[in-house]
Amino acid sequence: DDGSVTTVLSFEKLLEEADVEEVRLVKMGENSFVWAVGLAGDPALDSTHQSVGFIKLDLDKVRAKTETGGGGDSGDAVTDGDDTNISPVVVGACSSGFTSPDGVAYERKVPITKLLTFHWRLSDNKLEGALQYSGSAWLAFGVSMDGKLIGADAIVGLPSDSSVKKYELVDNDEGSILDPSPTSLFSGTISSESGETVLAFEAAVGSGDTHIIDKSGLNTFLYAEGASAEFGFPQHRGTFRVDLDTCDDDVQAAARSHMGAFAAHGVIATLAWGIASPFAVTVAWFRTLVPSSWIYIHVFSNVISFFFTLIAVIVAISAMSVQTQASHFSDPHHWVGLLLLVAVTFQVMNGFLRPPVEKRNDPYAASHYDVDSGFLKFPKSPREVWYWSHRFTGVTMIGMGIFQIQSGLDMFAWNYNVESIAPWFWGYVGLFAFCLISLKFWIMFEEYKARRGMEAMHVDHRSNAGSSQGMSHADSELVPVQFDMS
Repeated sequence: DDGSVTTVLSFEKLLEEADVEEVRLVKMGENSFVWAVGLAGDPALDSTHQSVGFIKLDLDKVRAKTETGGGGDSGDAVTDGDDTNISPVVVGACSSGFTSPDGVAYERKVPITKLLTFHWRLSDNKLEGALQYSGSAWLAFGVSMDGKLIGADAIVGLPSDSSVKKYELVDNDEGSILDPSPTSLFSGTISSESGETVLAFEAAVGSGDTHIIDKSGLNTFLYAEGASAEFGFPQHRGTFRVDLDTCDDDVQAAARSHMGAFAAHGVIATLAWGIASPFAVTVAWFRTLVPSSWIYIHVFSNVISFFFTLIAVIVAISAMSVQTQASHFSDPHHWVGLLLLVAVTFQVMNGFLRPPVEKRNDPYAASHYDVDSGFLKFPKSPREVWYWSHRFTGVTMIGMGIFQIQSGLDMFAWNYNVESIAPWFWGYVGLFAFCLISLKFWIMFEEYKARRGMEAMHVDHRSNAGSSQGMSHADSELVPVQFDMS
């Protein structure tokens, strides 16, 4: 808006609450508060915020300064919660192989997203860089001293009008905004042709604090890629830190191998829980179609699922262990995977421990014809207990496997900034379920036709028997039995 409207969110909260489920506020000492500002004019709760952060506030110090008139420096009462640079550190590859439309042959590169790559080369006092994007979209590149948006200098290239604009990210009452900046830090051009967009730029470099870009040391860069050539909200944005003077092809290969390892983990796990285990359950469900061989197929599929699950877990743990910041069992996906390994191990072992069918010495005993009075039939023999436990565990594992594949696909897409194929997986699940239901209805229909055929044959048999005695079909239903008593 034009600044004539002010939005105020006021609240109250008790200090030192005894309720253990509440996040407590301490009267003396630092409290951490988070805040977020939505897009102007958009009241939707699920809309994208334009800025977010947190602060640490000592309420007692604020009260003391208020009572004394607010004099003095308040910096010790309120501190910026984002006091560390958490931007990921990346290492560039020693060869770029890319030349800009202006003829600049770059020497190093860092893949940022699936479609975006940062290329650069250094001279004595100049950085020549480029963002290469596969597609047509507006691009932005900036540099920050501390990893924060506020105070960063950036350029935005718009393919729609081939313009490059300079901005500084400033903070006001409405949050972080782009402010036109006259800074001479960047100069650049943008081009979009043959399905590729390139934002090429130059910037001064130095050493120490003399320049904002350090020639030999970590620099924090910001990037953004739009959804189209027209300027709007970015579809991807973020920060990263890189030493422009350092490169290592081995590190780049290791990063790619980590991605490949997790991709292999996903493929193997999908073979186990997207194919082998569902196939085992399907064969058991439709065992009347293959009455003599279903048990062998069922056991083989479960054993294959066990080995695939074991290999997938080993690959995931190994790939996680060699990462710089390993985070074992920090996500529900990790724990569900471990539970699946334990469950499938139990299921396979329990399958080989199946009790034999109970032998009945007296088939005419009353217990043989007992009828359960309730809706639920409770197991009465070890074989029935085993059957229900085996069945329940199998169905539960299928549900866990579906969750595991879906969460793994989303996690892989998030970690490596690629498009998730989870919607395709859900399409596969839906198609598989549709085929099972259709097959079940077909079998029920065939059984119904078979029963009708048997009933017709039985009626015809009785009709023919009655006719041979000179009786009609109607009379054959009630034929007196003659006994010769002589």
